[in-house]
Amino acid sequence: MANHDSAPFTYQGPHFEMFGAISRRFRNFHHILLSSHISSIKSSSSRLEEGFEFFCPDHFRFEQALKSAGFEPDVRDRVMGFLPSIGSIASRATQGQGYREPGSPSLHCAVSADYCSVHLDNIGFKFGGGYTADCGLHIGDELIWQDKIVRNLGKIGMPSVLVDALHRFHPILPNSQQYKPFSTVGAQFDVLSKRSQDLQRQVRLTIDLTKSCSDISCGAWSKINGLTVESEKQLMVNLQVTGW
Repeated sequence: MANHDSAPFTYQGPHFEMFGAISRRFRNFHHILLSSHISSIKSSSSRLEEGFEFFCPDHFRFEQALKSAGFEPDVRDRVMGFLPSIGSIASRATQGQGYREPGSPSLHCAVSADYCSVHLDNIGFKFGGGYTADCGLHIGDELIWQDKIVRNLGKIGMPSVLVDALHRFHPILPNSQQYKPFSTVGAQFDVLSKRSQDLQRQVRLTIDLTKSCSDISCGAWSKINGLTVESEKQLMVNLQVTGW
């Protein structure tokens, strides 16, 4: 049986800044002392978006702490009994049961008897038990591009400087900031990206290569309806502040 009165875990490994930032968010936003749920670290990354894996002395207690703090469980249901739902797709990379912090950005935790993990999703997409319009952007950018493609390129030997450059690219997909779906499509490149100590606010200096449309889905919409749709290609430098 785990001894809950023992001294909290003290982190002494690499990537201390990442560990400290995530721990502060747990403590300041949710009153969870993350170190009390850790016996040892399994693996870690310098990137907040990859976070760390850890062995938990009592994963049931950690799971209860997340539920009490309002973290929402990933639901791996099926649409019409066979089509994977948004929750099912978003949780495919999760070991065990996933729990997401409501809002954006969002801590994402995975809890299992073997080990647990936590990382930061820059694009939160769950609130009030449901999914927001940002779920597609999260899946396309953070789950497929960042985690499945770029991260694996690093694992097979791509130089770290190129991996870092690729991590700075982000596709622009339908999201909650667009007044119409596909009103802007393209990609962004992060020249500079910095988060506040509590991880809530982010400052980004980006180069945006986008195509804006005056109607839904640009050329595809015009072909279906026989209409002429005005569009504009843009190359812009933007300074964005989010999370206030």
